[in-house]
Amino acid sequence: MSRTAHIEPQVLAELCRGNLSGSKASKVRAHIDSCEQCQSAQSRIATGLVSMADIASEQAPDLGWDHIGARIYWSTSSERRAKERGMTPTRRLPWIAGSVAVVAGAALFWGLGGNEAHLDTRIALSEPEPVQASAPNPASTTPEPIPGAVIFAQGPVETDGVALDLDAPVLAGTEYRTGAGRLVVQFGESSAFRIAPNSKLAIERLDSEKIALRIEGRVDVDITRRLPGQEFVVIAGRHEVQVRGTAFRVDFTEGDLGVQCIRGKVVVTDGSHGVHVPAGQRFEILRDALGDAALRALPIDGPALDALETAMQMPMLSTWDPEWSLAGATALVEVEGAKGQSIAVDGSFVGEGGFVLRTSAGQHEVAWLDRDGSLSQSRPYEAVAGKRVRATLPTPRPIQRGKAERKRQLLAAMSTSKRAEQCLAKLTKHGLRSGAYLTLEVGVNEDGSQSHLNLLDSNLSPTIQACLRDVVDAQELPKGSAASFRFRLSY
Repeated sequence: MSRTAHIEPQVLAELCRGNLSGSKASKVRAHIDSCEQCQSAQSRIATGLVSMADIASEQAPDLGWDHIGARIYWSTSSERRAKERGMTPTRRLPWIAGSVAVVAGAALFWGLGGNEAHLDTRIALSEPEPVQASAPNPASTTPEPIPGAVIFAQGPVETDGVALDLDAPVLAGTEYRTGAGRLVVQFGESSAFRIAPNSKLAIERLDSEKIALRIEGRVDVDITRRLPGQEFVVIAGRHEVQVRGTAFRVDFTEGDLGVQCIRGKVVVTDGSHGVHVPAGQRFEILRDALGDAALRALPIDGPALDALETAMQMPMLSTWDPEWSLAGATALVEVEGAKGQSIAVDGSFVGEGGFVLRTSAGQHEVAWLDRDGSLSQSRPYEAVAGKRVRATLPTPRPIQRGKAERKRQLLAAMSTSKRAEQCLAKLTKHGLRSGAYLTLEVGVNEDGSQSHLNLLDSNLSPTIQACLRDVVDAQELPKGSAASFRFRLSY
């Protein structure tokens, strides 16, 4: 597999199906990274495999030619971009013909009675479709602005270069920069978006015909209802993520675009064609060393989808009236809490540590959340419309005493733990243990029992993290001072 000896098509097909062994797959990928011709061949073979799988499931005589045509569009898009950059793509033309041949061969395969059971369908691309312009709202010639409100704020956030004013109206033309903070904006009944830390989001339109958000960084969107004829798009570079009523995440960082959908469906488009991303799938466009975009659309595995769904939960006002003066009809609650401690309001998780939350007027309850999700040390507070109120929870015990002694005791217990060695057995067996670490926040009571245990950071797999955390959680220390401290296990 030198630069002059290209990889055989059947080997590329086995790589696409995931059937190559680890060492051989690594060698093939290393060659592909340095060979433009094999990169193109792999892309077309992958496209052909997926097209054949789709065609095998079609009912005659509908072969889904729009679907196939859209896939050819994606597979030849790098040639189009190369031409725009002034490169000479003539030597790639045989490969374009090869794509057409793959499609024709797929049609013949179906016509001869191809059986879907013999196809490998692990490459799961979402169905592309030509993009059609949305019809304008016939009920209004002049779009009306729609109201929005900041519902949740944590840490430093700027609006148009100045510190965030929580009572300022959310309008088209506003730009938010989160820095180390985060922000949730609600713009309708059960519809909101959250801006992640280190992100910039500009609201280009916020009216009855269209809502358009331009993102650099990450934004989570949960939208359940739109006005008739109203569009909702998230703009990420030269691509748009068009919404069909859904919950999804867009991450656009340093030219890489990732879209994950947990409910409903979105369409990612570059203005010419679009790719469906239904619930439970993710879509990526990654930039390689040559600057060409590679299309990938794959299912999200079960645990990752569950984690995403949990992370996508956003606080919202349960009652929303567009005629409200929101600042005068709702209250802002300043919740004070310890860093890393999960906090619930009215029984639902809202955030960790201190934050500001907009709520309806009336009686509410704020509480710590224990590790098992149960409420602890709850306190009521009264929210008054148009006012700010402070909700303070007691600092969790233990107090900051005897940290060095408690750290030493816990480290000694873990260094002789056979259960900890069992957690690391696979890493040790494969020689991957060196450099592994786990950082925890630990609280120890005077009687030696633990009051809290939070995972802060680790480079281990979630399974090993959970195993070691359970071992730490099971340690009973001698009686002594209560203390709370950071505890790092390094190997």
